Amino acid sequence: MRTISAKLPDDLFTQLGKEAKTGRVTKSWLVRESLKKGLHEQPPAGAVSCYGLARDLAGTVKGLPKDLADNPKYMQGFGPSGGGFFYPDPEHKWDGNSLP
Repeated sequence: MRTISAKLPDDLFTQLGKEAKTGRVTKSWLVRESLKKGLHEQPPAGAVSCYGLARDLAGTVKGLPKDLADNPKYMQGFGPSGGGFFYPDPEHKWDGNSLP
């Protein structure tokens, strides 16, 4: 069996120790079993991704630019490089067709 080294936050290390002691197993055994379960566990039956829930909505908004998702000019005001979050002008009445 091979050996690895991992860094854990203090709270997770403490929880690992408590679980191992409660179950009367070693920390190594508990980590191995947790990894096996986490790596091989299938999502529960009926679990749906966010995309799966909204798949039918994709492409339903009409009148938007075709390059909306990847053209940097539409990203101004969003995210760290865009100067923060976008807050629309309260005086601007959105007509549903144009970008603010």
